[in-house]
Amino acid sequence: LRLNPVDNKTAEYFRDGKDKRITTEVGFHLGGPIAKDKLWYFIGYQPKLESISRNVFFVVPRITRTFTNQNSTQYWIGKLSLQPWTRLRANLGVTSSASKTLGSLPSYQGTQNPDSGFERLGNRTPNIGYNADAYLMAGPKLFFNFRVAYFLQDQHNVGTPKQIRY
Repeated sequence: LRLNPVDNKTAEYFRDGKDKRITTEVGFHLGGPIAKDKLWYFIGYQPKLESISRNVFFVVPRITRTFTNQNSTQYWIGKLSLQPWTRLRANLGVTSSASKTLGSLPSYQGTQNPDSGFERLGNRTPNIGYNADAYLMAGPKLFFNFRVAYFLQDQHNVGTPKQIRY
């Protein structure tokens, strides 16, 4: 429910429009032995590309414009496994899900300024994780596991004005 943008004395029901959304995902995984019964590898990559378009009618200055939001996320993984002896196995791994977004979408109601620079706004998130582990069979009833991991998650805004806006 909202006030009619043309007549402030009339209330009306407002339903958000439908965005045009296109999502594409493709990828591959590959793995196998490097040295028989000693060293193995595994890699994988899968990008996710998404585009969202929105038509918005702006109350002031009474125009319709189309805005687009582009999002790409690059998922990839790599792992290396080593078994130098039958009682010891070690793994090294890395995973990433870095994403980049460009273009912001205004609200359906069209109450914002159409010249606010929605097409310049966005963000980047360089997410990456590293891990290493080792398994040692010390005896028939004794097992040791050592593990260390590091994860980096951050976000950077793109296109945000740096000056004070009052």
